[in-house]
Amino acid sequence: MENFILFPWETSTQVLFYNKDLFRRAGVPEPPMDVTKRLTWEEVVEIARKVQAVANEGKPTTEFWGFTFDQVSRLYQIQALPESLGGGSGVGPDGLTFSGYMNNEAWVKAMQFYYDLFNTWQISPKGLTPEETPTLFSSGKVGIFVGGTWNISMFMAAEGLEWGMAPHPYFEGGEVMTPTGSWHLGINPKSKHVEQAVRFAKFLALNDELMRDWFRKIGQLVANKVMIDVIKEDPMYGGSPTIFTERWFFTS
Repeated sequence: MENFILFPWETSTQVLFYNKDLFRRAGVPEPPMDVTKRLTWEEVVEIARKVQAVANEGKPTTEFWGFTFDQVSRLYQIQALPESLGGGSGVGPDGLTFSGYMNNEAWVKAMQFYYDLFNTWQISPKGLTPEETPTLFSSGKVGIFVGGTWNISMFMAAEGLEWGMAPHPYFEGGEVMTPTGSWHLGINPKSKHVEQAVRFAKFLALNDELMRDWFRKIGQLVANKVMIDVIKEDPMYGGSPTIFTERWFFTS
């Protein structure tokens, strides 16, 4: 990758989506959009257990679930758990060493939490892929879904689904950590047409009109400041960009 020319193209974050109807039925107040009042993971578990119990009406079979991750099996999303507990990225400074980094106390505690979601508290369904979990929430079967903002268009189109957003959770006493990152545009320095490729990449990444339309139509967040204006203008995002932009960088 040395000397490659990279332009940030898209970016991402994770937020907490919740089912308003299931929250009402369980008598649980809706979490605030305020990033200074975000839920802890401990509170998420407590709420999810209550929502699941009420929604299933005490039946032995589970039709409704309290909680699920979006990218349930991918490091992109799950890494925020040990990071919030101070465990680091799981990789040593040399970029190669895992021993002592991915098995430190914080990582073990975080993975125990992950295990408990499925096996101890049984508030998360087993066997689903990241392609299936959003559909479970959009069908009204999950109380809390922590996932990417690219799901917003699907949830808006879901008939009968009442949902809201809140900031990404963190562990009580720990640090706020939110997954981020996405695609870049890359140019091989050995290309015969570097100058033309750079001009095209700049057109894609720095063209405000194009990036604004991409954000609105595709639903994927972009690494460009025009996104902030769209969030402020569109009531769908609650008029506040803070929940989406805590750790982003922009191209212009």
